[in-house]
Amino acid sequence: MRKLTTRQSKIVQEINTHQSLTGKELSILLNCSVRTIQNEIIAINRSHKIIESSNKGYRLNTSAYEAIYQSSKYPQKDNEALKNLTIFQ
Repeated sequence: MRKLTTRQSKIVQEINTHQSLTGKELSILLNCSVRTIQNEIIAINRSHKIIESSNKGYRLNTSAYEAIYQSSKYPQKDNEALKNLTIFQ
């Protein structure tokens, strides 16, 4: 089991806050390339599919996120939960 990196947590946090964001918008918010965003989302989704993509951008799969949040041993909500979100390998 490993925690999300700081950048991955920020990606999930931004998508959660804005409901939907394009790769370009995320890259501007996080000051990195669109390709870096794509690679990070692939890494996030490797074990749990919590980010969905479409031609309109990325959005959080709320049911998958809630399942992970509920199974988490951390009682915090929203931003604090994102910091503690774990990915099982």
